[in-house]
Amino acid sequence: MTSLFCLKFNRLCFSIVVTCIVLFLPKILFSQHSFHSGFDKNEYLELLKISSQQYDTTYRPMGIGKPEKFKLLYRSKEIGFSNMWDLWISDDSCAVISIRGTIGTSKSWLSNLYSAMLPAEGSILLPNHKTETYYKLASDKKASVHSGWLFSMLILAEEIVPELTGISKLGYSNVYIFGHSQGGGIAF
Repeated sequence: MTSLFCLKFNRLCFSIVVTCIVLFLPKILFSQHSFHSGFDKNEYLELLKISSQQYDTTYRPMGIGKPEKFKLLYRSKEIGFSNMWDLWISDDSCAVISIRGTIGTSKSWLSNLYSAMLPAEGSILLPNHKTETYYKLASDKKASVHSGWLFSMLILAEEIVPELTGISKLGYSNVYIFGHSQGGGIAF
């Protein structure tokens, strides 16, 4: 009787162990950052720390420190209306596109001042292009977007999209798009 009990107990233990391995090992081995709905103040603080690493003529130390979870992978040169962007990555397959805000140049301010509203779907001939660039930012035919930030976004996208494609091949599947001031408008 005892050996039969031990055999059943061992089978039960084995089943429990196998079930735990099947259910939890993939989560442990392949855990990735997942986005959650709602506001997370720690997540936002980390994004603010990233944004504070982009400074130019208006820089004043913010005293919030450097990002703890993310490291800088790429910083663009100035393009378009004196726009710049950074690519930050974390160990849990998450990336951040951080778009710089307005700086003290007339080109940067022109992006803000070109404020005519354009349809949220259409095409534009960008400088130094031979063909028009198509865009669709909303499905509502009545929606419109800020023209200066649209131009800036389209120019930045030419550089950002290939970088995102490259890191997605490395397993980065969750991306925050973040910016301050003008960068926030472009990110949105």
